[in-house]
Amino acid sequence: AELVLKMLQVLACSGLIRGEHLDMLWAVTEAEGTFDVVKSNVYAMIQELAGHLDKSLLEQLFAKFEVLARGKCLADSMRLLELLRKLATSDTARPDATNKTSLMAERLLDMIWQLTMPADAPPELLATDAMPDVLRQYGGHGHREYCDMYLQRCVEALRARQSVFT
Repeated sequence: AELVLKMLQVLACSGLIRGEHLDMLWAVTEAEGTFDVVKSNVYAMIQELAGHLDKSLLEQLFAKFEVLARGKCLADSMRLLELLRKLATSDTARPDATNKTSLMAERLLDMIWQLTMPADAPPELLATDAMPDVLRQYGGHGHREYCDMYLQRCVEALRARQSVFT
């Protein structure tokens, strides 16, 4: 796994990583009978690579996350939620993270919302506190607008009784 990660990092840092590389890596997680530890290793690789991906590759990656999120397998949802949290940590740890730019904030927050906040969300997902933790990370790096936006979404969901809290 370490050798594969190093090769992918070289490609990513050189701007040579392509969608096919991500497809091959992601396919490992989708293969029937893949052990959880292998999936976790692939997710760790994705976390390491994400900060080096261009916008189109990030979009491709998030499309894969969305398919996984729709699968409704609790173990996969928990693993995805943890990956999203780690990606937020990586995104806010970038040297330019305080200058109001973020590569992934909106997509990460939206996916975490979709996983944890619907009325039928499993309580285990909500118990991770992923949404407030990630909002706290971005808010602490000059992205208060996300905190305000998601607070408003919470209030609207409560009023409409479309939230896990109702």
